[in-house]
Amino acid sequence: MATCVVVGGSGFLGRALVQRLANNKEKWKRIVIFDIKKVEELENIQAVVFHQGDIRRQDDLVTAFKGASVVFHCATAAPSAENAKNKEIMHAVNVEGTWNVIEACKSCHVHSLLYVSSASVVFRGQDLDGVDESIDVPKCHVDFYTETKAVAERAVLDANSSQLHTCCLRPSGIFGEKDPLFVPTLVCNARKGKMKYYIGDGTNRMDWTFVDNVAYALELAADGLHQSSQRIGGQVYFITNDDPRPFWGFLGDILQGLGYSRPKKRLPFWLIYIFAWLFLWLSRLISPWMQLESDFTPFRVLLSVRNRRVSCEKAKRELGYKPIVSMEEGLQRTIEYFSYLRNQ
Repeated sequence: MATCVVVGGSGFLGRALVQRLANNKEKWKRIVIFDIKKVEELENIQAVVFHQGDIRRQDDLVTAFKGASVVFHCATAAPSAENAKNKEIMHAVNVEGTWNVIEACKSCHVHSLLYVSSASVVFRGQDLDGVDESIDVPKCHVDFYTETKAVAERAVLDANSSQLHTCCLRPSGIFGEKDPLFVPTLVCNARKGKMKYYIGDGTNRMDWTFVDNVAYALELAADGLHQSSQRIGGQVYFITNDDPRPFWGFLGDILQGLGYSRPKKRLPFWLIYIFAWLFLWLSRLISPWMQLESDFTPFRVLLSVRNRRVSCEKAKRELGYKPIVSMEEGLQRTIEYFSYLRNQ
């Protein structure tokens, strides 16, 4: 029986991980949630302790990590509309915060550190067709958020040693119940009439991952570091549902399940891509006087038209990973949870 810390335990993935760990009462005697915000539903779970703190303050982390053998680092500053242009917060949380986590682990003699990276760290703006972990991480990234995740991932891998064993997971397209961004944003755009359209030919496929599968993979990776740190330590793994779906088709499945129309009108890629760059240029030009907040960026346009398929064979082979929730079940559970957003 051991103590673990879930950094970002009040977030989307963190909450799913805490629930999963709490179900294994024979392994974890104490689960510490480290986050800047509280989630009441987690406070009543036996063995769960909440520690409020800021990842940007190393002293807060050290206090929470004392006595812990495993740290799961799930915290991230996502590029949502309100902070898509806030490079300071993304760098402070994603990069400097990860440095703080590493140093706190060393100070508290933590055995294992598992970091949640992103499959997007290998995306160059071109198609990815079943690539594995041997693909290089590009030196120049197509957006700042992905750059911060890549820098943090490299720091965690470089920190692997005989004293601190580290491992990174790269989930692709996390979705599921209690997701605060993906589905609510999708529905918001549908209500504004923006989801009538799709960009490109609509055939590009992407790997998605139900949130419970990522939590399961994190638990497997923690077991792997404990049992065979030399084999798992310093490694990175793609995590998916191993069931790629057409990007616009999957969005359409969610929208249709909630009573909205599927995207049906085609928009030419190059026209929209050029328009996205013009919008970006305009927003920078007027930034001294006015801030334009939007998720409409050249990077998002590329994400919506490229094939993004990655292989999770390495995770199957070395971690024993296999999706425990299928795409069909995950989609149904997601639609049922967000029924309050249904089109009236």
